[in-house]
Amino acid sequence: MSVYICRHGDRQTLHLHSRLSTLGKEQARDLGRVLAQQNIACPFVMSSVYDRCLETSAEISRELGCVPIRVEHGLSEGPVSCVQRFPTSEFLEHEYPQIDATCMSHTPPPEAEHDQHDVLPRCEQMAEYISSLYTVPSRTPDLVVVTHGTVAIGLAACMVRRPHETVHDSIARLQGCAPAGFYKIVQSSCASCGSSSWQTDGVCVKDHLSVEARNKGTRTTPTCYIPPFPSTARSSKTLRYHRV
Repeated sequence: MSVYICRHGDRQTLHLHSRLSTLGKEQARDLGRVLAQQNIACPFVMSSVYDRCLETSAEISRELGCVPIRVEHGLSEGPVSCVQRFPTSEFLEHEYPQIDATCMSHTPPPEAEHDQHDVLPRCEQMAEYISSLYTVPSRTPDLVVVTHGTVAIGLAACMVRRPHETVHDSIARLQGCAPAGFYKIVQSSCASCGSSSWQTDGVCVKDHLSVEARNKGTRTTPTCYIPPFPSTARSSKTLRYHRV
């Protein structure tokens, strides 16, 4: 049983609600194909409500046999300084027919997040929610999650955090998250031995992308990192967030 935490593909612009670029659409198709090759038994894709994530999720859904997409507000871009206005359910159903309109989000929209580290409590809540789905393994054998760079890193770190380890220590064990890359999180067979019930090698998988998609630099969607948490007072210059 595995969770695949994916980042959306390259975006057109730095606008908050930017859609995928032409390159991003290619990346999303490549991502969908490689996930399909993993023989995933995935009953649904869990996605951020932003268009670039839903576009990426739609490509993955098609490759996995048109499984439904469930929108989860806790996967939305972060940090944000105010409550974001999200599209109506009617609009989403029209734009993305794979969306499961009967399933309501289990987490509220984020607010009052001013830097990358403010996203982490929300990531912990999302990790707890995803883990709770596995109390009935037959219902959720595998799960694909599509989100944004900062949230992908934070969520993966929260899921694989070891006992007595901080989230920041866990983040330090992860590679930066590339556009249309993903972390594979595997449920441990040794959950009773005192270690985390989820494990990862910390690698952001991106070899599935075409040579052009891997090598072409992008101003709008660079590889994402969460900077180390400073031991002294926070520096706004160090922690300012760049849209991902």
